[in-house]
Amino acid sequence: MLDTRNEHQTPPSPEDADRTVNTGGGDYEEVHLDARDAKGLLYKPQGSVEQHFGDKIYQVRRESPPAFQVPYQPIPLIGRDDVLATLKTLLIGEGPVTLPPAITGMGGVGKTLLAATFAYQNQAAFPGGIYWLNMEQPGLIAGQVAACAGPGGLDLPDFAALSFDDRIACVQAAWNSPVRRLLVLDYLEDPTLLTRWQPTGSGTRVLITSRRDDWPRQVQRLRLSVLRRLCSVELLLGARAADQEVPLAGLLADEAEQAAADAICDLLGDLPLALAIAAALLRLHPSLRLREFQAQIGDDPLFATRADATAMQTALREAGLPTGRTLGVAAAFNLSYRHLQAADPLDASALRMLHAAAYCAPSAIPQNLLWQVDGIDPADADGAARGDTAVRRLRALGLVGTSIAEHADAITLHRLCGAFVRQQPHSQELLGAAATTLTNYARTLQDAGQIKDSTKLVPHLEAVLAYQAERQGAEHPATLDTADNLARTLRNQGDYVGARARYEAVLEALIRLFGPGHPATLRTAMGLATTLFNQGDYGAARSRYEAVLE
Repeated sequence: MLDTRNEHQTPPSPEDADRTVNTGGGDYEEVHLDARDAKGLLYKPQGSVEQHFGDKIYQVRRESPPAFQVPYQPIPLIGRDDVLATLKTLLIGEGPVTLPPAITGMGGVGKTLLAATFAYQNQAAFPGGIYWLNMEQPGLIAGQVAACAGPGGLDLPDFAALSFDDRIACVQAAWNSPVRRLLVLDYLEDPTLLTRWQPTGSGTRVLITSRRDDWPRQVQRLRLSVLRRLCSVELLLGARAADQEVPLAGLLADEAEQAAADAICDLLGDLPLALAIAAALLRLHPSLRLREFQAQIGDDPLFATRADATAMQTALREAGLPTGRTLGVAAAFNLSYRHLQAADPLDASALRMLHAAAYCAPSAIPQNLLWQVDGIDPADADGAARGDTAVRRLRALGLVGTSIAEHADAITLHRLCGAFVRQQPHSQELLGAAATTLTNYARTLQDAGQIKDSTKLVPHLEAVLAYQAERQGAEHPATLDTADNLARTLRNQGDYVGARARYEAVLEALIRLFGPGHPATLRTAMGLATTLFNQGDYGAARSRYEAVLE
């Protein structure tokens, strides 16, 4: 094997410059390599990496910055400096991290944004990159890990040629190396998933967010409570004070206004999510007195049903909000939601996009996907301008946020806000429109060879499919069409096991509904045959192909 420390090693020729490899961590020497004999990866400390190709080892220099997969925009956090300092001590110290820290707390308290803020503030401390996994749907975790081997992650050579399992193995080899990385496991509720995916090496540091407070002794819990009242008032009024170029105390000089601010924070449970929405509304109405705003919340019809276990309150509790907080948070959502008037064309577009987003997963959603639900062609300049304006309207009301890691033009919808929106009266046609648009969007990406972008839609396909099965039935033709497209996306991603299970279930249902010769049945049977071929089960694949041909 070639010793990469040999100072007489031949550098790459100009024509071979495109054959160097970006492995996403550390400062590497640029050398010639031949990727055709790729055998695996061996990682070394301090960000250096050895690439094994055939019987040679090459030292490779990073060509682009390390991975940074944080899916949320950084925002100023109020009242969390002590927790950020604790995380810095636990995760950036030179000593080993014996137990990973877990930020725990109720829904809406800001766990995910705290983790994102820590990642932004300390990006330079992790030369091997920062990786982010959404752990909410266990069946989607493997696909996320496999994707970390490609562009935006380790950027391994011949990524497209690697099998699904090999991608996972390469990523885990990197995470088990001594190179310092950060792995955020967001919304992790099942301790067995930590056991399954936690790196075993000394380099990668793990940060968990979870609603679960009764963790076994495998994490260090950092309980995130609601904000202290002074911090709540600052979050509620800080932006308004900045807009008016006055100190915060100036807005509270009147005792009645100070009392109203305190009452608003109390009604909203001192929860950052609800306070941020209220702050957005106050910015939209700079002349609105706090006592008037307090009255609007108190007069909200939601508070008239305090003793009733409404469907909306149940949905919010299921999304992670304790019983005692549902009314205040729902009132904040309701005040903002009521600003959208269906009779106004712009607001009508915003409402359709919001309800379509509520049926997607609580992760980055491409804006132009939501535009298409409203019938907007992203290629049309006027339509795109209208779509942008509608999304800005939702942002101004505090109903959606911005994502930058997955797509430069994506939005995020908090799962609590999504639960609220789904309970509002709206046309059930929107669920079908969201599913159809999502299916067509994924197929368009796949047909154009943009497999990586299409795989990012898997969580949304899973979410829409679950709502379709719940509301339309598991064997409704539209539900089965979404399930078929999900199987196709998983197959293109290389997850043949997941694709096969989906195809088989859809095929059984289609045969019952339409018979074995229906075009929809044959399309799914063809997808299953191709998946069997990809798996190497050639006998079963041949039988399926022959049946389709007949």
